[in-house]
This record gives sequence, C-alpha cells and structure tokens, in this order.
Amino acid sequence: MAKPQTLRTIEDYRPALLWLMGRLKHAQKWDTLAEFERELGSLIPPEHRQESSSGRIHWRDYYVSRARRALIRAGLMASSGQGIWAITPEGERWLEEHPDGGGEELNAYIGSLERKGAAIDSRQRRSGQMASPHTRSVVDMDRPAEFTVRGRTVRLSGRQTLEQARRALVHGVPPEALQHRGWVVDIDGQPVGVKWLFRVATGLTDFNTSHARSIFSRLGLEVYDQKEMDSTTPLPLPAKRGRPRKEPQEDAQRRYNLLDAEIHAVRDFLDGKARSRPSDERLCYWVYLCLTFELHDEGWRLFTLIDPSQVPKTLYERTNRFAQACRIRAEVQT
Repeated sequence: MAKPQTLRTIEDYRPALLWLMGRLKHAQKWDTLAEFERELGSLIPPEHRQESSSGRIHWRDYYVSRARRALIRAGLMASSGQGIWAITPEGERWLEEHPDGGGEELNAYIGSLERKGAAIDSRQRRSGQMASPHTRSVVDMDRPAEFTVRGRTVRLSGRQTLEQARRALVHGVPPEALQHRGWVVDIDGQPVGVKWLFRVATGLTDFNTSHARSIFSRLGLEVYDQKEMDSTTPLPLPAKRGRPRKEPQEDAQRRYNLLDAEIHAVRDFLDGKARSRPSDERLCYWVYLCLTFELHDEGWRLFTLIDPSQVPKTLYERTNRFAQACRIRAEVQT
C-alpha cells in the first residue's frame, strides 16, 4: 500500500487512518494511535500537536477522532468493543482499489453520503419525523435558523454556537459540560454535553434534549453518541470475505515485529541516533513499555527527558509512578 504524504486538514486524516487500519486490521485504540504517530508522525504539522486547555492533543483527539467517526459512518471502519479499532471488509475492498486510502475520492465518497443523509434529514423534517442524530446536514453554518422552544423563538447559527462555546471554554472545561448521558458535540476536539451547549448558546434552561439535538443538526453541528463511539461492550470483529485467515503464528510475529521496532526506537533515541525527538506523550508510553519489559534503566532515563508542561497532568503523574518503579528496580539490579 502506498503511504499517504500529507496531513494538513481533517480530510487528509481520513485516508491516512484508513491506510493505517489496512495494515493493522484491528488494534486497541492507544496501540493504533501510537502506530499512527510512528508511521505518520513526520507529517503531523506542529500546530496539530498543540494541546487544548483540557489536555487534549489536537492531532489525536480532534483530527484522528473525527476521521474515525467519518470512516465508521461510511462503513469502512467498525466501532468494535473494548476500545478496539477495526477496518471492515468494505474498507479492505476500498484499499484494494485505492492503495493509498483514496484521498480526494474517499472524501468525495464521504461527502456524497453526507449529502444523501442531509436529503433524508430534510424529508424527515417535512414529514414531521425526528432526524437521525448521526446525520449531519450539509448547511451554511453562518446562516441563522429560527426555531421555537417552549414558546420562545430563538434565532441562531452554527457559527454563533461555536463562538459562544469557545468563549465558555477559554478558561477550561466547566464540570457541567462533561455531565452528559452520551450525546455530545465536538468543540475543537473537546466533547461537550448537548444540554450544556444548548444552554450556553440560547440561555434557555427548560428544553428537551432530543429537540436540542435536532436543532444542532439543522445548524450544521455534528451530534454523536460518545458512548457508542467508545463502546466497552464486546462485539465480534468483522469477518473477512474471500481472504485467507491469518495463521496465529503469523499474527504473533507481526506483534513481535511492532514491539521490536518500538524498543529499537527507544534505544536509538537514548543513544542519540533518532532522526527526530518523539513527543512527550510518546515518551510517557515508552516509560510504561520499559517497565513492562523490564528495561528499568531505559524507563528511568526516558522519564527524566519528559517535559511535564507538554502532557496532561494525570498522564505525567501516572508515568512518574511507573518511572519510580523503574528507578528502584534499576538500583536493585546494579
């Protein structure tokens, strides 16, 4: 498969993620993200590596996350259980025809599905039916829409909603924005509850959540069920059609090769042979890896190179505990 060569927009991340899943087939979320950075990290722009006020990394928690949701809606990736990301048989067939992920063709295909969904949504509204919460209407986000809630008429646009949300989040995420039952809207990579966002945007407190979701869809805002996307209910992995199943030892060899490559990368970095410095987040992952595989001296050395201002506080504190265990065990061994 030909490797994608650019990661500038959300549309660029879709074929890149599909290309990667074509190689991994299925993997845990964090393993997938680590492999994404290893394979495509050199293409990630510096601005995409910035961290939001809530500790989210833009490339990981906004760009890749949204690319995954688009691929799931298109049927090219599966929303599997226990944090597993997987490619579907349809996704594999797409890659057979588009070895690099498809680029413009993939985005045109996803766009056509969204326009089709918007047409269905319009017909549902005309017939008085509730629009699907997964259907994102293709609308002008600068054009205000007028709607009535509990007898009060409100005029609002999608752009105004985003601007008000950003102002409300400028000093951090309020606890009430995270108190939701699954339905959220992404604000620059930060999922916030639909009820909280609707209150911020309209000033209303008495409304129905389903009505708020429908209104946000009309404004061009994507509403999705975070519980569904990050489901912990085990689901069967998609069956491969017309392809020979991998032998267990072949799959084990692939995992060994990935692990071996990571350990070589750790040692190259510590020996000054790496071509570029890994992100501080990846260094945290490496500390855990070193503890797991009893590379205690390497784990402690890695920790001393982490800039705590570049990773979420909880991640740094957890990594510190792993590193202290590495330090103690390294001292015992010497």
